[in-house]
Amino acid sequence: MESEVNTRFIFNFKAKAKEETIYDNGIMTWSSIFRKLNGNVKADKKIKAVGNRYTIYEGSKTETLNNYPIRYNMLSVYLTEPLNVSKVYSDNFQKQMDIQKIADHHFKIKFPDGNYNEYYYTNGVCSKVEVHHSMYRATIELKS
Repeated sequence: MESEVNTRFIFNFKAKAKEETIYDNGIMTWSSIFRKLNGNVKADKKIKAVGNRYTIYEGSKTETLNNYPIRYNMLSVYLTEPLNVSKVYSDNFQKQMDIQKIADHHFKIKFPDGNYNEYYYTNGVCSKVEVHHSMYRATIELKS
């Protein structure tokens, strides 16, 4: 998934993001996240399955993560409604987070930084995301 946002609120903001995930038989084997804001890299992380663990690469640093297998990550939220799924792995925060069901086809994920998103689904596909950030609010809607 790739996105680019250009907006102005007192200052110009230009954000670019790219996320990739590879699954093999329902288990995440590779994932990466890259974010840039106004030309400055804010996130550049990769995670790779090695045996029954994951290795996280961030620049020249590596770290081992022991919550194998990951079956649902943040990119999955945009593709598949989290029915019978209670946790989601965040590549950005490098941890599992709770998925809270608000109503049928409506879910909320709270992030460790205090922000949260609400996700709405139509026919099992994410049709709307409400972003609740301490600095702004945004709505993303699927167009047919």
